[in-house]
Amino acid sequence: MKVKINEKWFEGRYNDERKFIIPLSEEQDVIFFYKWQKKSNHGQIPKSDYVKDVEYKTICESGTLNNCYPTLNLNEDGVWLKFDSYKIIESYE
Repeated sequence: MKVKINEKWFEGRYNDERKFIIPLSEEQDVIFFYKWQKKSNHGQIPKSDYVKDVEYKTICESGTLNNCYPTLNLNEDGVWLKFDSYKIIESYE
């Protein structure tokens, strides 16, 4: 699944635990997700002020993810993107 966060597309996959993981290789992406995680955990800045709507695309559909927040892994080479639900905007079936 691909997700668009603030005009940048990221590609991630669900792991065996059904967690949506985005691999990170660029330092600027690690810094972005670290700041977003820090702001989400402390309630300083709501998601809507730091991150625009998170769009997603799969082979069959596209839409919006609701109530997203990241958890950066300890090695800082991936982020678990948690979300409550999603809204299908377009189905390709």
